[in-house]
Amino acid sequence: MYVVDIDTSGVWIIVPAFDEATVIGEVVADLRSVFAHVVCVDDGSSDETGEVALRAGAHVVPHPVNLGQGAAIQTGVEYARRQPGAQIVVILEIKRGIGLPPAAIDVRKLTARHITAH
Repeated sequence: MYVVDIDTSGVWIIVPAFDEATVIGEVVADLRSVFAHVVCVDDGSSDETGEVALRAGAHVVPHPVNLGQGAAIQTGVEYARRQPGAQIVVILEIKRGIGLPPAAIDVRKLTARHITAH
């Protein structure tokens, strides 16, 4: 077992979202408490998902129409890859109307300064 120090400034969190205005603000705020870079790909939402995510501090990349989760992930990854200093991309899925699932909450709790590997 070893511990690796990582600089979180190179970590970009991608959150594809479709009609998630009720939860996206809290999701982004929680993630931003740990990670500086959160990207919300608003996949053609008919609600205010993009606006809420932006107010919570996310980079928002909109799709004009719903293209599906795969396209939203691809858009988010491409956006993050173009950013100076981007080294790690993490994709998190929101459960409709609930927010982040328990496994993602564990990621959110990481300080991301130490990762233990076996």
